[in-house]
Amino acid sequence: MRKALLSIAAALALSAPIAAHAQFYAGGGLGLGHVSVDCSGVDSCDKNAFGFKAYGGYRFENGWATELAYFDWGQVKASGSLAAVGVPGTTLSGKLSAQGLGIGLAYFLPLPGEWVGLFRFGGVQNRSKFDVTDGTVSVGESKGAFFAYGGVGLAYRLTPQLSVTAEADFSRTKWGIDGEYEADNVQLYTVGLRYSF
Repeated sequence: MRKALLSIAAALALSAPIAAHAQFYAGGGLGLGHVSVDCSGVDSCDKNAFGFKAYGGYRFENGWATELAYFDWGQVKASGSLAAVGVPGTTLSGKLSAQGLGIGLAYFLPLPGEWVGLFRFGGVQNRSKFDVTDGTVSVGESKGAFFAYGGVGLAYRLTPQLSVTAEADFSRTKWGIDGEYEADNVQLYTVGLRYSF
């Protein structure tokens, strides 16, 4: 019994530094989302829009962490005349938006001073919604697909718990209508805050 108690005490003593440094954290960021669709043949196309993300994780003593994240990748707005295909006087307007829920790993890289680098990667279930209208009739379709995602970031510690962040995340999304689908790259560039508990 005494030997067993000593073994348990030794194990607790060895795990104490890890427990002291391991911690939960949560964060979020606002910024620019970009969906890299092919806008050939349309009169106007805006691929950039407001985007954001929110995430939470558990960071281990060795710098690695597990994360759960929500991404709003932004949206695309486009419009074009159908005169070129023999329907003069008709203009179509379309909108494509993309969001995703991801799970993955992150690595926090200590840098000089109060700076910390970040690398993240994992898998994300992205869902895109595509709507098109001629002003009278509207059709739309939502499509989900699983893709890999990756990200890089830089943070500055304002306090031991609070950091300001600048991050970039990358993935792909699948979209289309009536069985005609394609996959395109999505990017999200944000500034935000991260808080460690």
